[in-house]
Amino acid sequence: MKKFTTILTFLICSFFLSFGQIKYTGKIETSFLTYLTNTIIVDADVGWKGYHLNDGQNGIDFNIVNGIRFKNDISIGVGLGYLNFESIHGYSIFVDYEYYNSKKKIAPLTNYKIGFNKIFNQYENGTTSVPVEIGFGIIYKLNEKLRISAQSGFLFTQQSLLIPLRVGVRF
Repeated sequence: MKKFTTILTFLICSFFLSFGQIKYTGKIETSFLTYLTNTIIVDADVGWKGYHLNDGQNGIDFNIVNGIRFKNDISIGVGLGYLNFESIHGYSIFVDYEYYNSKKKIAPLTNYKIGFNKIFNQYENGTTSVPVEIGFGIIYKLNEKLRISAQSGFLFTQQSLLIPLRVGVRF
């Protein structure tokens, strides 16, 4: 019984100590999405109305991410975004993973996103996809709670490859 009590006490203390290293974090970001190419080639058939995004159809997005930060270097959050591809509107819901060294004033940044999006294009009820984004950039610490970031990378969504040029504020 004494061994069980010791192990239980250790687990409870570890649980509460781990929460001491977790902090709330938020991020607001926007980007210009430069269209690069279609990721698939379609052999057109009856009922096909074209690619989800047309050739050269650039876009913008606006995202809000709420999450938690572990050990000041790793952030995981859930985001909600607005999409606009040259008057084709949509939304996205995603999981955001970000790593940077919070101890430095200027640090490299790595960002990954995966989720769900829907755009209201030429297809009835629009089209959905699973966007995957890989980003790299820099983050600048203004003070202990406020940082600004700039990044770029690759975004695979809606049968297309886009290059996001993204800026954001983390608080």
